[in-house]
Parts: sequence; structure tokens; C-alpha cells
Amino acid sequence: MNLPTTAEARIDMLEAAHVLRPAYAQLIWNEEQATFAQIANTTVVPGALETEAYARAVVGGSGWPFSPQAVDALVAVKLARGESLVGTEAPADRFVQVLVGEAALRNEVAGREAQRQQLEHLGQVATRWLAKAEDGAAEDEQSWLRVVPFRAGVVADAMMLMKGPDGHSLYVESRHFAESWKGNLRTRRAQNALTDLRTMDAAALSPLKSLEMIQDIQHQLQ
Repeated sequence: MNLPTTAEARIDMLEAAHVLRPAYAQLIWNEEQATFAQIANTTVVPGALETEAYARAVVGGSGWPFSPQAVDALVAVKLARGESLVGTEAPADRFVQVLVGEAALRNEVAGREAQRQQLEHLGQVATRWLAKAEDGAAEDEQSWLRVVPFRAGVVADAMMLMKGPDGHSLYVESRHFAESWKGNLRTRRAQNALTDLRTMDAAALSPLKSLEMIQDIQHQLQ
């Protein structure tokens, strides 16, 4: 699959497939400029960390009657975003922090084998970031993946908080809506999302404990 390598190319691909939403277009622009991003989802693996099989299952199960071209475009853009944000060639000065719910690890969205491969991918990303962790680094100069366990009782919309040259931006998405803010995050919905993000952050396991949980669940799927 040929992946669009720039924000402009990703937006053009989605527009050509008639599945471009303004808030998602803003997300794509913002994340390309971001030096820091915090990504969270309690129910499914965040889009930028999805494997192709998992991404196809998520798009196919969204309830929207997407054409084959639209599915291909949406999946390609997710994979391209993943390469840019968490891939091995991602910019060294971009730091990404991921909060993923235990439910996302256990829910076999695309079947047992695809879920195992998805967990393997998450484990590889988490392991790479753990190896690069530096003691004493500022909070926004660390990349990590942490799991929000069931016992935390947190259920929230998918969201992504970013920091770039022009300040902070926020993207929030559910099954029924998607919204993006830049600069002014004082709206009620944005503030509610930020509260959910802080709650997830406080409840999440450490990066090492999270990796151990991911690996344990992956082994259960062997």
C-alpha cells in the first residue's frame, strides 16, 4: 500500500475518496507540526498505532457505508500518520505519549490473530520508547505508552492533545462527532476532554507495567 507522506497528500487522498471531515483535516495539519502529542483512547487502539488489519476492522465496523476506495484511503492515512508519529523514522525531537484502555487490548476487533499482531506492534513501540527513556527528562520530552486498567473505571472519547510552534491544539472524536480546537481550549467540551485526559493519565500503569500487560495478553492469544 502506497502511503501519503505529507499532511497535504493525506488530506488530498481523503478528499478524493469523499471522506474528509474538517476536524480530521485540522488534526492532520496540527500533528505534522507538533513537537509533542498525547494520544488517548479507552476502547480501541488509537488510529496512529493501528496495524493495517486492525485499522480495516475499525473502519469497517464504524457503521458508516464507506466505499472500498474510502476504506483504502482511511486505512492508508492511519498508517501514514503512524509512520510519522511513532514509526522508527519519526522525528527525534517529536515526543509522543499514548494512553490506551485495557479494553482496547482485550477486544478482538479484527479477530484473534489480527489482535495478536496488533498487540505485538504496541509492544514493539513501547519497548523502543522504554529503551530511549531518560531519567530526569521533562514530562513533555518523554515518549511512552501506558495502559489504563479496567479497575480505573474510565471511559472517554478518543482524543489527541498536541503542542507545536503555534501553541496547543486538541482533537476529540466519538462515533457521532469529531471536533478540533487550536489555541483556545477553554470551551466546555474541550475542558471536559482535558479533564478526561488528566484522569486517564493519573490512573494509567507505568510504562513497564503496561508493556508487561500487553505482552501477557498477547501470549494468551498464541
